[in-house]
Parts: sequence; C-alpha cells; structure tokens
Amino acid sequence: MNKIAVLWPNQIPNHGKILTPGVYIYENVGVLNSPAIASRLEQEGFQAIVCTGGIEDAVKQVTGLPMYVVTSGYIDILESFRRLENEYGIIGKRVALLVHENNSIQLSRIQPFLRNTIRKFTFSDQKSVWEVQKRIVSSGYDAIMTGPTGLAVARESRIEIPAYSLIYSEESFLDAVEQMNRILDMSRKEVLRSKQVQAAIDASPYAIVATDEAGNITLCNQKAVSIVSGSLESIMNRPVTTVFKDTSWHQVYAEGVVQQEVLMKIGNTDYFSTRIPIIQNNQIIGSVGTLQEVEQIRTMESKFRSLQARGLTAKYQFDNILYKSPRMRQVVEQAKIYAETNLTVLIEGETGTGKEMIAQSIHNASYRRNGPFVAINCAALAESLLESELMGYEEGAFTGAKKGGKIGLFELAHNGTLFLDEINQLPPLLQSKLLRVIQERTIMRIGGSRMIPVNVRIIAASNESLKKKVRAGLFRSDLYYRINILYLRLPALRDRKEDINLLIEKFAREKGAGESMIRSLCQEVSGYDWPGNIRELENYVWRSTVLNRKGISLDSDALQEYMPDDGDMGEEDADSSAIRLHIDTLARMEKEIVTKVVRRMNGNQSQAAKVLGVSRNTISSKLR
Repeated sequence: MNKIAVLWPNQIPNHGKILTPGVYIYENVGVLNSPAIASRLEQEGFQAIVCTGGIEDAVKQVTGLPMYVVTSGYIDILESFRRLENEYGIIGKRVALLVHENNSIQLSRIQPFLRNTIRKFTFSDQKSVWEVQKRIVSSGYDAIMTGPTGLAVARESRIEIPAYSLIYSEESFLDAVEQMNRILDMSRKEVLRSKQVQAAIDASPYAIVATDEAGNITLCNQKAVSIVSGSLESIMNRPVTTVFKDTSWHQVYAEGVVQQEVLMKIGNTDYFSTRIPIIQNNQIIGSVGTLQEVEQIRTMESKFRSLQARGLTAKYQFDNILYKSPRMRQVVEQAKIYAETNLTVLIEGETGTGKEMIAQSIHNASYRRNGPFVAINCAALAESLLESELMGYEEGAFTGAKKGGKIGLFELAHNGTLFLDEINQLPPLLQSKLLRVIQERTIMRIGGSRMIPVNVRIIAASNESLKKKVRAGLFRSDLYYRINILYLRLPALRDRKEDINLLIEKFAREKGAGESMIRSLCQEVSGYDWPGNIRELENYVWRSTVLNRKGISLDSDALQEYMPDDGDMGEEDADSSAIRLHIDTLARMEKEIVTKVVRRMNGNQSQAAKVLGVSRNTISSKLR
C-alpha cells in the first residue's frame, strides 16, 4: 500500500470520509510552514507528496520524495471568485489573483462569467510575494485572491486591502491522490522489472553489456565488470569502446551493424563477442553485446564431448518419435505427463519398440534435462561387473581395481536420470541392492565404508512382463512395486501398422532414397508383422537402399534373400514347398497363409491367387 502525504492549502470539510488508506492530509500548508512538515515525511515512511505549485520549490529544498503538483484549475478559481461575490458582496471591483508562476491559467476564459475585473499576478518565491503585493496595492486594486503563502504574507505585512483564500476543490484533491498512486504503482513495476532484468543478466554464463545510442554503458552484469577488473560504478555511463578497448563496437550503436563472434583480447585473455543494435521505431537507441572467454568455450565443448563419449547425454525428444496410430499417441501423451514428475517409470515392450527413445524423451522434457542421462543394459554385463558399474568401487577393493577407484553409474547420474535397460535380467543380489538405493537414495561403493547420497531418477525397461517374472519367483515383488510407479507399455509394430509407412519413409530418406523407392518399399513389406519391430524395419530399409544403389531391383530374387521372413526365425526353408503356421483364429491363419504364399511368389499377387485357387481381389482383401 502506498503512503502519501497531502500538503493542502486550505481545509477539506469531512476529509475523513473521502480518504483512502495510506493517504494523510496536512491542511492550511503554505510556503512558511511547508519546509518543517516536508522535512520529516521521509523519516515517517511516506513515499510521495501531493502539494500545490505555490510550495513546490520550498518542499523540494528539504526532501527528495517524488511530488505531484496541483495547480489551481479553472473551476477552482471560478468558484473562488463567485464566493467572493456571493458571500462577501464584492462586486464591480478590481481584484488581483496572486498565484505561483507555475500556474498557467488564462483569466480571459473565466472573466465573462464574473462581476469583478480580474488580473493575474505571479510570484517565484517567498521573498517576491511582498514586492508583488505592494505593487498590487499601489496599482489601486480593491482585493487580493491568493493561496496560503500570499495570505500569510498579507497578514504579516498588514496590507491595506483585504486578502481572500483560493478554494481548492475536493475533486482536485481526489484527482491528485489518484494520479500519485498511479505514478507510484508504475514506479514500483519499473523497479521490479529492472531488478528482474538485472537478475536475469546476472544469472547468464556470459558477460553482458548494454549501451545507449552514444555508446555509453547503461547496463551490465558482474561478469562484465570482472573482465575489466573494475567496479560497477567505475564503468557505468562510460564509453564501451574505452572500457573494453574495442573501437569496432562503435559500428553497432552508430551504424546498426550486427557483429557475430568478434574475437577480441582484453589483457591476456581472448574473448568471443557478439553485438547487436537495439532499434525502436526504426531508430538505433543503443546496443547490447555478450562476451565469452574462448578457453571457457573449449572447456565446455570438451566436457560435452566427454559426456557424449561416456553416453551421459540424451539425444532424443518427443518430437523425434514418429507416429499417427492412436495407440502410440496415447503412449506419448502419457509419457509427457510422466516427464513432469520425478517418479520412477517402468517401460515394458518387445525388443526394438523404442523403449530407450521414450526414456530419453522423458528425461529431456523433465526438469532434469540439464543433468546427465546414464544408460546401462543390465543383460550386457556379468553379475560381478554389473555391481561395480552401478555402485562404483574404492581403490584396492578387488584384484584389478583401478588406482583411485571408480565412480559408479548412480553417482554419474546424480541430478539426472539413470536408465536401467532389460532390468528383467538383473541378478537377484543386485535386485536387493537396487531396492535399497531406491528406498534410501544412497549408495556405498564396493570396498567403501561411507554412504554417498545420490539424487537420481530411475527409468527401467523390460522386454518381458515383470509381473510374470514376479509370479514365477524370478524377480523381487518389492522391487517390482518400487519401480512400477508410473507404467508405460509400448505397442509392437504389428499393433501400430499405421506407423509403418511413416517409419519406412524416414529411414529411407536418411539414406537418400527417392519417392519411387519409398513407394516400392512400402508395397514390398505389406502384410509382414515385423517381429523385430522398429529395429528390424530400420535394418531392412537401410539394407534395401544400399542394394538398390548397386542396381539390385526390389523385386529381384537376389533382394528377396534379404527380405525379412519367418525363415529368419527358424521356420521352413525358402525353397521348400511347405509353410509353417501359428495356431490362431481361422481368420488370422488365413491371412498368414496368404501373406507367406505372396512372399513365395516374390510379391506377385496374381500368381499367389492362382496357387491358392482364389481371385486376386480375395488376396488383396486378406492382406488388408
């Protein structure tokens, strides 16, 4: 709430009824008593002052608080003179209006409505009031209309003609308070905005400098100050070309030139600097530039490469996932919701369905996106190695241990995400240790004696049903319920066939395939179930595009050897006249028969129809 002091020249009847909270009125204030009142307002917690023009200079001499100055308006002066006529009976006289020189009112606008002849006289300060009043008396005026300053001087000097008080209306008072409140609110917002801007640039990893149109520094952060080994006060409002010893900056704020990655040297340190002009209404009003130490860039690049080499970054995001099937859309939308939490996620799906892509997308959409993403395949390492990889070990923990020990993946994933792929293959001993880590959020290295706190989100993946493994006694139920807080089931490619052509197009374009080849690939694989899912589809498309560049056509016998077939899974020979079927519903077995016969006929549906003794339309219908 704003606290405003109103220094008013007269009394306001019943002012307690019109006051708003935080507004305090001092009545009958003029030049003589205003300094004493104004000098203590800041100490009493006031934020602003509302006063009349007559005391403005006197108040400014004793306080730096912001002021809103009210001048007598036409209505106020007209009412004051009508009161002179009606209450005091002064009619047909010459009356002087004595006001501060700040008042710009034109009496010609109200003279026609008055029954006295009026002339305006002005004063600049308290000393000049007496001289002006003597001139009014000597000029033969019958009365003076003035504010509290003029009244006080008139009483003290006992001039020969009467002096009457100007009336400042209640409307003027209320309007002044409202305007002052608006000014204070706007000022507060500006201060807040300024602090937000300063906080933002202070948080930047770069040195940031802004200038005005003349090139003088108007804003900078502490990083910029430290570069020139000075203080904020020592560089503010100084020419940027002088402070940073780079005359080329002049082209930015003077000519509007954009400068990208300018190499500059300050002392013994090299910096890359980018500068752009600030333009408003097609006018250059300043410039802003950033500076970054070259060595810091090298260090960051080295760190990034190191993280990539160790597999500690996630490259996939939700935008990288191609789909149009409703089932996959539901999975992605659910995963986006999970990304907003910090809870453990269990992803189940067949091999090749994209479990790690979903895990990386969740990480990159979470608040941990700037932390590491550490992935490990639990089935790829022996039990003895898996524990040391996950927990780390101290020096001398076992024969062959590295000097100085080794940080485990839990520690590497601190403040990030640990992706445990094929967690269904986790050995029983490690299942209990993982359960403890999830519960306690601490780990102990092999051979260590202290608990190390870790802040890690766990995303686990399994290519088989963990619930079935729990029922079979092959997976701990307590660990299962610990990791199965948020659950995702990725559909197999055969259950999202709407996405197959999308994926074929993506993989083919990555290898430079044209439209005709993409259409041929989509037709060639029609009806195949892709037991290896997306990974199998990707391998097939890439293999096909490579062979096609060598002149091997898609419908040739040579390429058919590479066509994914149930024979790859140990079924009948391609040259055999027999086919093997999975026991299923009659409709699905019919479709399987048609699919395999069409494949045997190298995709020729007419030949398949002849072999099966049905029409070609029946073949097409079964394949659909």
